[in-house]
Amino acid sequence: MYYELWATYDPKATKYIPVDKLFDLVDELEDPLRVAKPNYFRLVMTNIPVCEGDKIHCSDILDMLTKLFLGQENGRSDTDCQPGV
Repeated sequence: MYYELWATYDPKATKYIPVDKLFDLVDELEDPLRVAKPNYFRLVMTNIPVCEGDKIHCSDILDMLTKLFLGQENGRSDTDCQPGV
């Protein structure tokens, strides 16, 4: 389900979406990965890496959502982007 929904937000398959689309994306997911709106502050607290051009990588989002579900909200990323939404 995640990658099917991701494709609607990233139709050119760049593996990145703008930060401002993150909040809608995670609200549209099914449980247990869904983070319902209002979700801004909860997502900002995860310190997800933001890449150049204010974009977020698909695997960083999935990793963050998994950690939220498992109760590990402040994990590290393997990408070279800077932390923070």
